[in-house]
Amino acid sequence: MKTVQEWLRETNETDLVETYCLRYPIELFMVEDKNVSVRYLMDNQRSAVRGFIQTLREMRAAPAEDGNTWVFFGCKSLEQGKDGPTTYLCQLEDILREEQPQHYSCLLTDFSEVMGYLIADTPYTLRNIRDVLADILYEISFTGYTQEEKERERASLDEAECEDDEQDVRPIEELWAEVGYVPEPPDEAAEELKCRAQAAEREFSEFCFMREVGIIRAQMAEQSKVS
Repeated sequence: MKTVQEWLRETNETDLVETYCLRYPIELFMVEDKNVSVRYLMDNQRSAVRGFIQTLREMRAAPAEDGNTWVFFGCKSLEQGKDGPTTYLCQLEDILREEQPQHYSCLLTDFSEVMGYLIADTPYTLRNIRDVLADILYEISFTGYTQEEKERERASLDEAECEDDEQDVRPIEELWAEVGYVPEPPDEAAEELKCRAQAAEREFSEFCFMREVGIIRAQMAEQSKVS
């Protein structure tokens, strides 16, 4: 397996930037200045992502703070509105030992640490490597393109968590009443169909996830025989 940083260095930068922008286009509602053109926004996004990739390529990758080996891999997805794979992050030890490995987020993990994480070389992941890299770039840059922004977000979440501990939890109905919101009456037939569709989506996602986990296990077992 190669690290995230190795894949970033080996992948064509222009192709990766275009993949990123296709998977995660700028939403106009997030833009404060409504007078700028769409072309300006797209060019601005491309420039920012390109600069971010160059920064990640050049930085020194750091070992995982918890000492674990972390692995990204892609799976087929039925997620609404999403074209391409869903990318998961698991501990390699869990993949090898746990019947149902947990998957995690790296949203608040240091950039340098994520650069040292591995990307599985399963056939599906390799066929969709630019999509997998784009998913990783999007998640780790969700709070911004700098380490300082990430650290500010961590501090903000810690502060918010302390505030939540001090506050009483209120029923959602009370909040609705305060703002004058009246929920629509339930449509039982539609809700039943919705629940069945969601259950089928979860079943499909779990099947694809476990299939990729099985491939990684088989690959690791084969490597251990060779070594």
